[in-house]
Amino acid sequence: MAAPNFPDLDRKWETEKRFSRLRECVRSSGGNAAVAEKTGLGTTTISTYQNGSEWKLSVIEKIADACNISLRWLLFGEGEASAPAPVSKPARADVAMIRSYPDVAASAGYGAMVDELGHYEEIGLPREIFDDLRVTPKDTVMVRVAGDSMSPTLMPHDRVLVHTRESGYLNGVYVFVSDGHFLVKRLSFSVDGHIDIIADNDRYPTERVGEDRFSWGKPQDNDTITIIGRVIYKMQRMS
Repeated sequence: MAAPNFPDLDRKWETEKRFSRLRECVRSSGGNAAVAEKTGLGTTTISTYQNGSEWKLSVIEKIADACNISLRWLLFGEGEASAPAPVSKPARADVAMIRSYPDVAASAGYGAMVDELGHYEEIGLPREIFDDLRVTPKDTVMVRVAGDSMSPTLMPHDRVLVHTRESGYLNGVYVFVSDGHFLVKRLSFSVDGHIDIIADNDRYPTERVGEDRFSWGKPQDNDTITIIGRVIYKMQRMS
């Protein structure tokens, strides 16, 4: 006599194992609330998917990704449970990564230095730019220009590369902090021991200060002008 076939019972058993796998994944990933936060799904959805709700593929994919679990294993119990690690792209030899501070032109606290300027993004630029400028990417950051005091040399919203390595002289366009303001101006050394702070826009007056007020380190007092670095390259928006 042939053995009886119970397809409905087999299907129910497979479904229960699927729910069991999902419950274990969610538990290992911090529980319903943690998985809900990662996926953007509601905790009720996460709960019902573990306890009898019909699965939608688009939803279960999100849960599998959040739990770092193989979708095939979750659905069918086949293969490895853990999702394969993403393959990292090899670094391109012709691209150099630098820090870009998108918000620094709007506000910078008194005495803020490069590592203290707040939020930054890493961006890639052609390495040949740094080779042509004879600077190293690790000593270079990008900031945004605000205001018109340096026009037409630098216009509002221009992005500039700033070389932060200390040099023994000040002559050129620099980014610095003075009296709590984050500034971009031209500095010109004079033989009498003073440095002129010049705005290329002639509507702004030139200020002459003593060389001893400038420092590449953190300010020692409220009278110190802290150099962030020298502007070496600009990226200008075309009108």
